[in-house]
Amino acid sequence: MLVDLHIHTYFSDGTQSPEEVVAAAKEQGLSVISVCDHNTVGAYERLVPACEAAKIKLIQGLEIDVAFGNERLHLLAYGFDPCCKALLEVCRHNLSEYEAAGIALIKNMAKDYPEISIDDFLEYEHRFGRGGWKSLNYIYDRGLSSYIIEGSKYFTKYGDYNLRLKDVGTVCEIVHDAGGVSILAHPGNYWQEHKLHDNLSAMMRYGISGVECFHPRHTKSVEAICVRICEDNDLYITGGGDGHGEFFRNGQGAFYNDGAVCDIGVNQISVSVLKLPFLG
Repeated sequence: MLVDLHIHTYFSDGTQSPEEVVAAAKEQGLSVISVCDHNTVGAYERLVPACEAAKIKLIQGLEIDVAFGNERLHLLAYGFDPCCKALLEVCRHNLSEYEAAGIALIKNMAKDYPEISIDDFLEYEHRFGRGGWKSLNYIYDRGLSSYIIEGSKYFTKYGDYNLRLKDVGTVCEIVHDAGGVSILAHPGNYWQEHKLHDNLSAMMRYGISGVECFHPRHTKSVEAICVRICEDNDLYITGGGDGHGEFFRNGQGAFYNDGAVCDIGVNQISVSVLKLPFLG
């Protein structure tokens, strides 16, 4: 059984439609997928019929920004009730925080770049399918970057990303109350190997149900550490390609693509996925 439990559509920052994601999964020979768009489940109205037609098992998924002390992490939620008001409110809150951060970025940039203004930005609407988020698309369309993700170079100087996020324990509790499981996304993105054990132990105390052990950014050593911790503590082992379509396909020495998980740790992931309580 081939699975990919971390895919994005253009309902967040990917470039593919829900139907294109399913078609790519079918071509890759995947049996189980989960779309985990950032802070939204908007793609699922179209994903459900597309997966039914393709005879692919679809697991309800979501990627949520959470706070862990002074750090910002991503939590993957699976198998939850998509109508859960508390969870949808967390998503709404996060999107509002990112919208405010985008406005702050453009306000700061406008002082140095006459090509842009906050009034222009507020009226601007970017189209689905190019990937990224509103501020990156706006910067690109106003000629300040040569490709979408290049606009992120302005974040260090002009960004103001003091996001007020819910803490990881609170979000884990909300996900569990909604009937789902909470998985820490790509811990190797946040912590060096020598910090993994202590930080994952802390995350367990906050209520995570598992770890995304297999991810394009993870080294074999990180994978092995995460798998061992999961096996020792009866946590779910998951993985995914973190595909965003053409947006951010290559970055920081990794290749992000739908179905990439087929080539990494598929045996461990398949066994763990079969244990998920909502996988019929």
